[in-house]
Amino acid sequence: MKDNKIITGLFTLFLIISFASCELETSDNGNLDGFWHLIRIDTLSTGGSSDLSKVRRFWAVQHKLINMRDADLDALGVYCRFEHKGDSLHIYQPYFNHWHQDQGDDGGDIPISEEQSDTLKMYGLSGLSTWFKIDQLTGSRMILTSKDKRLFFKKQ
Repeated sequence: MKDNKIITGLFTLFLIISFASCELETSDNGNLDGFWHLIRIDTLSTGGSSDLSKVRRFWAVQHKLINMRDADLDALGVYCRFEHKGDSLHIYQPYFNHWHQDQGDDGGDIPISEEQSDTLKMYGLSGLSTWFKIDQLTGSRMILTSKDKRLFFKKQ
């Protein structure tokens, strides 16, 4: 009986130390987290609009990264870091999703340079760093406005 108490005590101590050494990271993104279908881009300066509802262009938002991908082009897309505070969304540090395409490659995603930043326009970004005002963010819809574009999303 005494041995059981010692074993139980040691096991409890082991569990406490194990849990104390773990750090849980959680997301404070709320409704922003999820899989968003980019359905329309409005150009504010010209009043033009691009209907993308039939195009499979998506933003996948999780924790501190956004994966932007066009499934119709079968492109690997890009990853970006972002900061979400209140009604502000800052997207920056874009990388091409390299996904170890070559067998002998040591891999790693490739930073997008200023010269390659036109690739980001198809996802509604203006360059390597884009600030958005969050006009609407619910569990099913999102509207973002930058200095030159308004983006409309539907959550999948």
